[in-house]
Amino acid sequence: MEDGETPLEALGREVHEETGWRVTRILSELGEVVWIGDDGVERRELDYLVEVEGDLATPRLERPEHIGFAWLGADELDRVMEHRRPEQTLVREIVARGIAAALRARS
Repeated sequence: MEDGETPLEALGREVHEETGWRVTRILSELGEVVWIGDDGVERRELDYLVEVEGDLATPRLERPEHIGFAWLGADELDRVMEHRRPEQTLVREIVARGIAAALRARS
């Protein structure tokens, strides 16, 4: 978050900066995670399931931070672990929560 920014303002800014998409709606709060990066700094992360508008087929990825993207279903979660160490499960867990929230929202 930048100075004076709320978490939701930061979310909208980051999504736009990293993909070119615009957040149009928050569908679900997925929770908060505290983790320590490789640099030893503790970080607090708030995760959301969002609806966006923009070119979903070709996001404008912020390189070199992001080099690719994929749309995954619940049966493809293990792809999230490609090129990660077994203990790096945080992203997989967040994606699983997002998919579960999306499925609940549909029913």
